[in-house]
Amino acid sequence: MAKRDRRYFNLLQIIVIGFLFPITFLFLDASDSVDFRGYFMSTYRYLLRSSHENMASVNNFSKNLYRAFTEKVDQEDRISRLERQVIRQQLILDNLLISKTENERLTELLALKEELDFAVTFASVIGYDPENHFTTLIIDKGSEAGVELNRPVLAYQNKKIGLVGFILQHDKYFSEIRTILDQRTQISVNLTTYDSLAIARGQSRANILLEVDFIDIGLENLLYEEVHTSGLGQRYPLGILIGNVVEVDHAKYGLFQKAYLKPVIDFYSLREVFILTEDAPITAEQSRVNAEKELYATKSPQSREQFLSGIRTSLK
Repeated sequence: MAKRDRRYFNLLQIIVIGFLFPITFLFLDASDSVDFRGYFMSTYRYLLRSSHENMASVNNFSKNLYRAFTEKVDQEDRISRLERQVIRQQLILDNLLISKTENERLTELLALKEELDFAVTFASVIGYDPENHFTTLIIDKGSEAGVELNRPVLAYQNKKIGLVGFILQHDKYFSEIRTILDQRTQISVNLTTYDSLAIARGQSRANILLEVDFIDIGLENLLYEEVHTSGLGQRYPLGILIGNVVEVDHAKYGLFQKAYLKPVIDFYSLREVFILTEDAPITAEQSRVNAEKELYATKSPQSREQFLSGIRTSLK
């Protein structure tokens, strides 16, 4: 503390002397200036000699201050470089994790392709309209890849294959999918546990749930029931999972009740789909579709006509 005060005092001494020296000459007469100048100069030289050591100390102090400042700047620069390296390494690690996840998903898709009973074409989702709740999707495959109009589009998520929609239009390299969420989409479905037919359709753009209509009013405990495609018509094969019932509108009157199902496919995270480019071979289970028609005969004429009307509408 004493050394620092001494440095400040010596520096102040030099400043005062340097300031008084030119001012003194302003108040001297020409006749007096010679004698006083000699006296003053000798004093000034003495003070300069005595303060030479202090000047060196001030100079050293300035050098040390500059060195400390530059070292601090260099240290901050090194810290900044290290932070950038950490961020770069973290990005590399994140990319490796993403690549690992991508590779695992692609491996699953390739294994799935080998297990499927029908030919498929994989495609990536490259466009959608979130404001319309994914009623249409754009994929990066078109006619050149064998994509045809009205072909079913599926996806694989959480170890399950689910229905996405169908090919609405395409060109050589791109295709547009109308999803099951669209109001204009109607699907003949089957309630798995009860082996009962119904019609599923998209709702408003603000609702991601599908409405399931024409459910036999006698069916109970429909909550969480799995809903699959029925195989009726030429658009969707039999047995494709659509979703699970999450709400039931119990009708007090009439012949049918309604339910609402949540799609098994999460459209918000949908990145890859596959298009069925040819139908699955007919199996023993497929022959069951013909037996479904016998179900109509068990209904009253009025309910049968209403049900068939819904089926015809869904197949247009």
